[in-house]
Amino acid sequence: MEVNRAYEVNNIAVDSALENPCANAWNSIYTLLPTSSVAQRNVNPFTNREWLFVNPNSFNNLGQERGYAIEPGENSYSLNGRASRISKRAAFLHHNLFVTQYQEDALYPMGKYPVEKGHDEGLRIYAAEDQNLVDRDIVAWYTMLFSHHPAPENVPILPAETLSFKIFPDAFFNQSPAIDVDPDQFICCSTCPTGTCEPEPNFCP
Repeated sequence: MEVNRAYEVNNIAVDSALENPCANAWNSIYTLLPTSSVAQRNVNPFTNREWLFVNPNSFNNLGQERGYAIEPGENSYSLNGRASRISKRAAFLHHNLFVTQYQEDALYPMGKYPVEKGHDEGLRIYAAEDQNLVDRDIVAWYTMLFSHHPAPENVPILPAETLSFKIFPDAFFNQSPAIDVDPDQFICCSTCPTGTCEPEPNFCP
């Protein structure tokens, strides 16, 4: 069985003038998300919030748990009321992140065949079981939302709305993998008359 843990990371400015005399320091606060009822979270740009998923049994050379993080990009909150028809079928829209235990049949955030049903059979049900998320095989469900403000420029065709987020390694490697390149595989650009780098040493076009 896979063993993972989920953390929420918030960056908080250090208020103490004694500890932060230049007023430019902050701390990253790591909070364990122990159960699926707690792991129903929203983005927070004021703390540059992100979520970290680690393997507590695997460490890099610095002794840090290897993991990957989700960093939000453009996002928003659902403006639909809880009593709205869409909320009854898609309650997951009211949180940007859910974390649940892996279940083979839990494949869709709205459950199966959502158009044919007037109730939610997805993430709201999975998370309501208050599953233990510590040292378990877990799944992160990340939702991106936007509320479209109609404008004359949208007629007759709505322009594209761009939403994004990042998934990146966090303490997964011992150093930047970008610097792990054999220097003998490339020659300096300045040694080629064309000013280009070539994969074979001592070869210039």
